[in-house]
Amino acid sequence: MQKYCHENGLSDMTADIPTGQPRPKSNSFAIGLILLVSAATFFTSLGGASLWDQDEGFFASTALEMHRRGDWIVPTFNGELFGHKPPFMFWMMRLGFLMFGENELGARFFSACFGTLTAIVTFLIGRTLFKADSTGQRLSHRPEFWGGIIMASCLMFGVVSRAATPDSFLVCWIAIALLAYVRSVPTIWTTTAEVSSTSFLPTTWAGWLAIYSAMGVAVLVKGPIGILLPGATIGLFVILSTLNRGSTAAGTSRLWSWIRGLFTSRGSRGEPPGTCIRFWQSRLCSLSQDHGSRWWVGKQTASSSSNSSEHTTSVVFCSQWKIIVDRCGITSR
Repeated sequence: MQKYCHENGLSDMTADIPTGQPRPKSNSFAIGLILLVSAATFFTSLGGASLWDQDEGFFASTALEMHRRGDWIVPTFNGELFGHKPPFMFWMMRLGFLMFGENELGARFFSACFGTLTAIVTFLIGRTLFKADSTGQRLSHRPEFWGGIIMASCLMFGVVSRAATPDSFLVCWIAIALLAYVRSVPTIWTTTAEVSSTSFLPTTWAGWLAIYSAMGVAVLVKGPIGILLPGATIGLFVILSTLNRGSTAAGTSRLWSWIRGLFTSRGSRGEPPGTCIRFWQSRLCSLSQDHGSRWWVGKQTASSSSNSSEHTTSVVFCSQWKIIVDRCGITSR
């Protein structure tokens, strides 16, 4: 084979493959195996079970009312406005109802599709990060392949990818945002000491556009968490990547400011410390115990006047969103 390639000017095709070792499997073969595992995990008897979770009932019923009205804009539950989630999930369920009818399969089909896409995106992230280490390796030794397989067979992710809930869509778009990030930063694995935080940021407008486009769609799935989670992940990575590269003091200061902002931020009306902690207390200790709390944290504060005591609710966000609240003075009655 090598003699034939050399005689026809194709010797470079086999230059990276050690003599005597099997040729590594192609990316298409690896993706095919991931698709096979994903299909078995996410699509097997997908419409066999009834809507068993409370959230499935809420979301599927809302999408069904939109479907029967022919409405793509206003979500309603029992005829009343249902503003608990943005519309992307309901759009996908409507498409499922158009394809498979008004049943459980239609409500869950695109959750499984996006779960499969997430496994592929995980493979592509690993392929981008470990491409140099994977050259010439057997398929069983390639980290990107096992990353995709693990994602496709993860128990919790398998549950949400088989449910009529927004989590599968959210994870997928966040993964796409991270894929856009690692592909738009050519020096992400640099070992040079003389680097700054800008060395780990996208170098082109196309990279920024891809990242923010994916995060924008994630917001359409489940609100501000679509920006907060990937934004905090990328930001923390940039901070940690510069800690031991000649700017330890500056990097440590940025890291400490980031952590302090999570746990000691004050609200727009002189709220006590612990914004992040109170946020999760609100989520976990809600009186209804049914995800009834909003994506913002409200706390009753009293402002006294000469004749009456007026109660207002200060809207307090975690981390970066606190800056917006402080600047705008957002309150809710």
